[in-house]
Amino acid sequence: MINSKAWLVALCLGVVGTSGPAFANTYLLELDNVDDVMTAYITNSGNSDTQILTETYQGDTGLVDISGYVTPGLNDILVQDFNSGGGWTYGYLFEINGVPYASGNCGTAGSIGCDGNDQTPGIVLSTDITFNVSATPLPSTWTMLIAGFVGLGFFAYRGTKKRSAALLAA
Repeated sequence: MINSKAWLVALCLGVVGTSGPAFANTYLLELDNVDDVMTAYITNSGNSDTQILTETYQGDTGLVDISGYVTPGLNDILVQDFNSGGGWTYGYLFEINGVPYASGNCGTAGSIGCDGNDQTPGIVLSTDITFNVSATPLPSTWTMLIAGFVGLGFFAYRGTKKRSAALLAA
């Protein structure tokens, strides 16, 4: 069983009692209304053009949590729609903590395409979503850290008091 001092030290170091990164936000991305293939990539300090989502004809990914790909600092999501030769359509939505940050759509997959049903094959949509993530800890992280230091101070004070009593008794 872990003693109270070891648990408090672990708490201060963030080993127990916390979950997720200190800058925790929820980042959600959706690709929908796709004709023919949509793909999203992320580039940041932790990833270099890492593919995070792909959806095919008339598909809808729903809102997907991509928080694990996001790092503190500058992040860039590249959304591309590839047309194989017929008309093309697209839709995307990016949210931070449930609030829409970037979105776009055009046409209706399977019936009305963008740009007068342009049948040019290749990448027909290429858009960047750039956002910055602060590495500032959440208030709950500060609270845990301060509580841990107060606890360590208490244990240090209590230990000093016991040693002083033992010296006086001797």
